[in-house]
Amino acid sequence: MKDSYEYIRITLPYHFIKYTCIYVFLITIIVIAIPSILVTSFSSISVHYDHTNNDTNAVRHKAMTADPSKQSPSTKTAAGSSKPPSMQNTEKKSAAANQQNDSTTNNNESISLGWIVGNGYIYNQLNNYKKLNTVSPTFATIDKNYQVKFDLNTSTMNTLKSEHKKSWGRLIIDNDNKTNVHSFLSNAKNTENIINSVYTQASRQHIDGINLDIENVDSNDRTLFSAFVKNLSTKLSQANISLSIDLPADPKGNLNSASGFDHKLLATYCDYIIFMGYDLHWSSDPVPGPVTSLNWLESTVQEFIKTGIPAKKIILGLPAYTRIWKENSSGKVVSDPALSLSYVQQLVTQNHRSLQWKKDLGEYYISYPANGLQYKIWMPTAKTFNTFLSLVPKYHLAGSAVWDLNLMPSNYWNQIYAN
Repeated sequence: MKDSYEYIRITLPYHFIKYTCIYVFLITIIVIAIPSILVTSFSSISVHYDHTNNDTNAVRHKAMTADPSKQSPSTKTAAGSSKPPSMQNTEKKSAAANQQNDSTTNNNESISLGWIVGNGYIYNQLNNYKKLNTVSPTFATIDKNYQVKFDLNTSTMNTLKSEHKKSWGRLIIDNDNKTNVHSFLSNAKNTENIINSVYTQASRQHIDGINLDIENVDSNDRTLFSAFVKNLSTKLSQANISLSIDLPADPKGNLNSASGFDHKLLATYCDYIIFMGYDLHWSSDPVPGPVTSLNWLESTVQEFIKTGIPAKKIILGLPAYTRIWKENSSGKVVSDPALSLSYVQQLVTQNHRSLQWKKDLGEYYISYPANGLQYKIWMPTAKTFNTFLSLVPKYHLAGSAVWDLNLMPSNYWNQIYAN
């Protein structure tokens, strides 16, 4: 019994200690090993999740940069943008490529522009005008208080976009005379407010360009007007909005020295210079004559180029109208209504009047007595328009423009441009 007791006394502590150590060892392994396994497993899951998100973002980014139409109209990224640098750089490159493509298209395609006054039915007919790629509707008017009133409605803009026409909104001033224009240009605050307002509205409506049509600038305001155009151009360029300006012919012989329009400076600030190739003889002119003529158009284009306007920036503006001059027995002009070319041509044909071709003018002339008056008409036709338009390739001009489409139906336009 004693021997058995001694065995138990001796072996029990031994086995207890032995199994206790084994138990502690196993517990230690479990405590240390299992968390490591779990951490490794969860880390692997987390890495896979992050890669999945990166792939998804890459697909979204590719879709955004591949389709410019899905992007914001503004191609510039703000300095405080939350987008990662890689996305900003990719979008900038994409925008630059798109802009370069647009510029290439514009440079290769001759501009054919039509001005439109008002928001009438003509906008529903634009698709009928073949090769018409740019439209200049009345966009904004500077009123007598030098506040700007915007005239271009959303419906008109939607029509232009659906017809894939470039939109050059026309900016004009009420009472376009030298006194009023001088008052406007002399006030720096007025000009700054107008520039900012035009920029904001043009950006909001996604206008492609602004067409500046302020025509009566005194020669003493030459510097002020150039400064206004420079500031307007600088502001518009922030939104990639082009600037064109309508210029009349200079008085002959002064080589632009006595005009309110500094050709060389304005050509520097503007993307296009539109020569208003009409009103050679104007309303209330005491001497009857053609509204435009081939020799006058060509000599003025030559002078524009000579006085610092690059030919590639010049757009040749042509009239969609002519005048029927009526003189009394003493030779005084008593009436000179401006009427559409298509109407005058129809009127002459219906009355079986004979026409004389004037080669130097590039148009027809007719004179006849009626109702106690002497009628005189200088009449361009579709044929003579083609003669005028030959100046565009001859001098490598940017294109042509017609004032205005309300006076030229699409069938008449297509006789000129569709060939």
